[in-house]
Formats: sequence, structure tokens, C-alpha cells
Amino acid sequence: MHRLDETDWADAYGTAMTVGADGWIITFHNHENGRFHCERCESPDGRTYLFDSSHHYGTDPIELLSTWEHTRLAEILATV
Repeated sequence: MHRLDETDWADAYGTAMTVGADGWIITFHNHENGRFHCERCESPDGRTYLFDSSHHYGTDPIELLSTWEHTRLAEILATV
């Protein structure tokens, strides 16, 4: 995983950070309460997910992660 913009995860509260991983481009929005959501994802084959607050619960890929996976992802983002 590598950062695609200048945003540092520690300073990203209330804003977004974009990373690349295995051909995917993922933009995370970091909330001040330690939670975050996937703002946008683009797969290597061009499929795209765009966050929309009117979507039903469970449509954000981050919501599908276990508590451990969510915590681990946050740890990884902090080191990118």
C-alpha cells in the first residue's frame, strides 16, 4: 500500500486520504471519532464505488470489516 496524495493519516481528521494497493485506488474519509469510510474505490478493471450517504447501511465496504480488520487497516494507514 502506498499513499497517492500528500495527506498524512494522523492529520486527515475530517478529510480524505487516497492510497493505492495492488492496482486499486482507494480514498478513505477519516472522521474525528476514529471511524472512517470508503469515499471512493476503483478496481484495476475500472469498476468504481462512490460513497453516497443516502445508501442503505452495509453498502460501504469498510462496514463489512470485522473490528480487528478495521483496527488493523487503521494501523496500516497510519504507517503509509
